[in-house]
Amino acid sequence: MKSTKYKFIIIIGIDQRHHIIKQDQVYKMTIIYSLILIVFTLAINLHGIPIEKDSFQRQRSFEEIGGYFQGDIRIPQLTRSVAVVGDYVRWPGGVVPYTISSDYSTADRNIIINAMRTLESLAAVNNVLCVQFRDKIDSDGQYYIMIQNGVGCSAYVGRYTGVTFDRIVTLQNPGCLDTATIMHELMHVLGNTIRLFFILIVCLNMEKSLEGLRNFFA
Repeated sequence: MKSTKYKFIIIIGIDQRHHIIKQDQVYKMTIIYSLILIVFTLAINLHGIPIEKDSFQRQRSFEEIGGYFQGDIRIPQLTRSVAVVGDYVRWPGGVVPYTISSDYSTADRNIIINAMRTLESLAAVNNVLCVQFRDKIDSDGQYYIMIQNGVGCSAYVGRYTGVTFDRIVTLQNPGCLDTATIMHELMHVLGNTIRLFFILIVCLNMEKSLEGLRNFFA
């Protein structure tokens, strides 16, 4: 009977430590995933009027024409022993280096950079940046995103530490150069696969044709 009591105390202690760790992780990630709601707010006007169906369908097509997972999520070729979890996908310090293709005009480049600044501002806590996008420098090595005027709108989810490949973000022009779409793709870049814990998708409010596009990535 005494043995059972000690086991119970040990289990409770482990659970409490796990709860504290989990609370800390949830606090850090809540900042980023709350931005998902903001993106949808930016995608409609301030009075809450739904997007015109024709406009919505056009935007949806740009997120699908690349032929990636669930429309706009790129997935690199990984070995079976690698899992996309935890620090593996995170950018240290929330800093994301980038390059922007010279295919864009100065005006288009400014649209992209302004969307980055908006995302940084919305994620800031007490005027302290939690997320920062900056120009790539040599010491970044392979860990930077390459924003290109490619086919459709697409991005990889996270940093993929230890995996060698080009971290491409496609923002087709015309079609993807609006603040909401750019922020959406950049949040894929920042992303984690646990947004299910932070948002509730009301399936009854979704277009029937879009139900297959639901995902639990950023």
